[in-house]
Amino acid sequence: YCCPVRVEVAQPRIVVAESAAVWLYITQKAGKLIPSDFLGRTRVTQWCFAAMHSRGAALSDRVRPT
Repeated sequence: YCCPVRVEVAQPRIVVAESAAVWLYITQKAGKLIPSDFLGRTRVTQWCFAAMHSRGAALSDRVRPT
């Protein structure tokens, strides 16, 4: 199993793991890829988890022996 990781070497040093968490971290850090209002962030976060869950389930079906 390979987990995507994002490492920031600038201070404070931070390590973010898992696809959805890395994606959310990058969008929030950019400050323009995710809505600033609570409802907008909630909708984007919901979509992100749904997309990662759907993709992860499809991949695990191919990787795990039956």
